[in-house]
Amino acid sequence: MSDVALPTIPGMPVWGVVPGCPAHRAGVRVGDIVISVDGKATPNVKAYWDACKGRGRVTKIEVYRSGKILAFDLDLGAEQAA
Repeated sequence: MSDVALPTIPGMPVWGVVPGCPAHRAGVRVGDIVISVDGKATPNVKAYWDACKGRGRVTKIEVYRSGKILAFDLDLGAEQAA
């Protein structure tokens, strides 16, 4: 088995995305690294969830993917209403 060089990007790695969930609908993929929610850094899962709490219907997230930073609108309205 060979060593794999992973980027040292501060953020929350995405290990799985549930089909139909807000992240999936927004375009987040397995392997992405979520680096911010509404401009707040997300170095870990707790920071990610804390940043998502109390947000309005649509939250802006940034992810690192394949050497690029991408921005998505994450619709949390249905999740928060449940």
